[in-house]
Amino acid sequence: MKVKVLYLETPSGYGGSMQSLLELIAYLSPEIIPIVACPYDPRQYRDVPDKIQWELITSPKPWGAHGYLRLLTHQLGWYRVVRGLTVKYRPDIVHFNNTFFGCFGGGVAVKQRGIATIAHARGFVASRRLARRVARYFDYHISVSRAVAQNLIEHGVKPEKCQVIYDPIVAPTELQPPQRTAGRDIPVVGMVGMLQRWKGQHVFIEALHLLRRRSVHFHAKIAGSEPFGPRGYLNHLQMLVKQYELTDRVEFLGYVRDPFRVLAELDIAVHASIEPEPLGRVVVEAMAVGVPVVGTDGGGVPEIIEHGVTGLLVPMGDAEAMAEAIEQLIRDPALRQRLGKAGQERAHEMFDPVKHARAVEQVYGRALGAHGSRTA
Repeated sequence: MKVKVLYLETPSGYGGSMQSLLELIAYLSPEIIPIVACPYDPRQYRDVPDKIQWELITSPKPWGAHGYLRLLTHQLGWYRVVRGLTVKYRPDIVHFNNTFFGCFGGGVAVKQRGIATIAHARGFVASRRLARRVARYFDYHISVSRAVAQNLIEHGVKPEKCQVIYDPIVAPTELQPPQRTAGRDIPVVGMVGMLQRWKGQHVFIEALHLLRRRSVHFHAKIAGSEPFGPRGYLNHLQMLVKQYELTDRVEFLGYVRDPFRVLAELDIAVHASIEPEPLGRVVVEAMAVGVPVVGTDGGGVPEIIEHGVTGLLVPMGDAEAMAEAIEQLIRDPALRQRLGKAGQERAHEMFDPVKHARAVEQVYGRALGAHGSRTA
């Protein structure tokens, strides 16, 4: 029995949500027919499963001066886009791959047509009043961490309609086990991810400055580019590096197509977000290739890193604590090896792609059962 699923990707730039979606689709049962509607073509960034049918869409733009008017016009735009997609493809399920909050106009369109709806929550919801009103347009919510699930429940989503399913992480097998420390004396420390202030690259650079003042030897790599929209953070980071006299120690790699290969070259990976992270995909990616991680203690990251067992946790925004944790790992290769191995085992257990796909298919089954099967 075939099930046609329309996946809607709303962000205008390639990131973790699309990576996770493509890895989900790769492991879905043959009975699932995937259609992906997206404002950009992810095939320019990575290989994608051949079985996907693609629909490039134009993201609607809000207009008007007042905040509520802009919200209304934006969601009316999504209503028209999603209604058109459901008429064209007649899916059995519409899977909103990012959040119900940013595209609830599309949820209204799907609800009116009597189609099952899944909202994949990859971030936190801020407005309790609005969340309570729009959550009812979605049948089930998939949360990428317990922290995200708790946030949804606090904002009106019924617990029985919310399930935690950790994202799939598929690391290249040729990068395991890692062989990073052989033949070099200076440990390599690094961060991989979008260059955004809340991601905390500036805190990482401040920690490196403290390490330099303590005469700790290291080389650092920062991989990633700024997202669409506001610019200037990269310039700020480069100025910090120059100000702290780290130019000969810090290397900016820009956007990298294969983050696993960069991570596999590190002795220590750092996650530095200064706001709670819904999950922290790069934390799992580093762990999956056996790299010990220093991560901040907000959001879903503590669900992955058990301090002193599968990695080290430090308070968000605390450059001093981050420097101390990095120094501890630099000076103790045996600890790096132990944490790297334990973290790799944790990543493979929690983020297995087959387990993830089967869990999502079970949610599909419940949603179709609630609506009555219309499968092809």
